[in-house]
Amino acid sequence: AVDVKFGDLTTRNFEQLRILNYMTLPVIYSEQFYNYLTSMRRYSKLAYIKDVLVGAISCKEDVEKDGEHVCYIMTITVLKPYRRYGVGSKLLEKAIDECLV
Repeated sequence: AVDVKFGDLTTRNFEQLRILNYMTLPVIYSEQFYNYLTSMRRYSKLAYIKDVLVGAISCKEDVEKDGEHVCYIMTITVLKPYRRYGVGSKLLEKAIDECLV
């Protein structure tokens, strides 16, 4: 297993997330998408291996009509050379833990 460190999304590093998503996902997200993510930092996590950004997850929380809180995964991605090492699974576990708080 690889040693994955997590970081928060901030206004200083969101451009790295934009590039990661551009390189790995089939959709190009708008400026509003990234503005939303930086205003809701709790639901975005970045994954680093040896200080290199290799993956990320972005989630949003909604409140249902019955008052139940639900967490939706909007994006989850890992750079191709780092896939199959459990990075995506660790990102998912981290998001689940934080959405349950």
